[in-house]
Amino acid sequence: MSVKIMSLVWDNFTRGGTEKLIMLAMADWCNDSGGSLYPSMSAISKKTNITEGQARRVVHKLIEDGYLSVIGNFNGGAIGNTRQYQLNIKMILTPSVDATRTPSVGDTPSADATPSMDAHLPLAPMHITPSVDASLTTNKPSIEPSIKNKAKEPAFVLPDWINKTHWDAWHKNPKRKNLSNEQKQLAVQQLMEWKDAGIDYALALKNSATNNWQGLFEPKQNLQIAKQKQSRMDISGIDYKAGVNADGSF
Repeated sequence: MSVKIMSLVWDNFTRGGTEKLIMLAMADWCNDSGGSLYPSMSAISKKTNITEGQARRVVHKLIEDGYLSVIGNFNGGAIGNTRQYQLNIKMILTPSVDATRTPSVGDTPSADATPSMDAHLPLAPMHITPSVDASLTTNKPSIEPSIKNKAKEPAFVLPDWINKTHWDAWHKNPKRKNLSNEQKQLAVQQLMEWKDAGIDYALALKNSATNNWQGLFEPKQNLQIAKQKQSRMDISGIDYKAGVNADGSF
């Protein structure tokens, strides 16, 4: 539980409803850096008292908007193999300009809400007949073109267990300069698998960086050690005196 992150969500996250509720739940699970976060949809549903479908839609929305990033086990899975998230603290520190946006999927208006008795219906617009002497004007198109909202790519956060110097050197390869955040996450996933298997993942990244390789390759020293172990012959059970006569002759 991170009281620090929960305070940031309370003060800076301007959205309401289920989105804020789920962000508070994530802050309750994560550490002070926004990591160590791997709740299942079922756990999110139970903690926020909404359905799993609602939880899934809101979490995907938060990922699209950059508040959450998936940094491990992207496809999810059984218990113990859930997605690993990273909460984007920089996004929370910068309040969103859409504080007055439409309610999220899980938001419903109060049943007791009734219109004010003093509310007035809007007046119909008045149409003024132009003067005979008035010259016609040509409507000019707006100078500012409409801007369509584009879905934001999930933010990429480099895990703290990866050497940033080696990562930056590896990423400067011309064939990798335009990697998407999803492709970077796949590279992190490969390093994580080697890390969990006891393979020297740091050496793999360093080798790729120093040799300007495009991909990531398992260090050869791991393969050589395995071959050496197989090639060593066990001679502990050999009887060197077998076949030797008492006078030392064979």
